[in-house]
Amino acid sequence: MKKVVLSGARESFRHFETDYSGPLALSLGVPEKDLMIVTHRARSTLEEANAVVPGNGACRIRSMILVTSNFHTHRAKRYFERVCKNRMTVIAYPANNDFFSPDDWWKSREGLKYFFL
Repeated sequence: MKKVVLSGARESFRHFETDYSGPLALSLGVPEKDLMIVTHRARSTLEEANAVVPGNGACRIRSMILVTSNFHTHRAKRYFERVCKNRMTVIAYPANNDFFSPDDWWKSREGLKYFFL
């Protein structure tokens, strides 16, 4: 059984990121029964991993594909693996970012800010 899990922290105006990504996923054809929305108040990748990854025995998930910003894919994978404690395989996949390119980040002010901050 495959699920699409959308995680979203609370943003401005009392909305969660998933208030937008959930309807978008549905409009792109993800069946509602296969969509899981996880809202949280995490302010770091580690906090988000703790909010998203189910505890021991909570479900039978054996693997997950973590799609995250291309500028912190490795770090996000490391945090999710730490929280998973070898209960599941974590595969990280970088999403494109308009302000950061892994191939030439040093050529733009925005790329430098993303890299160093």
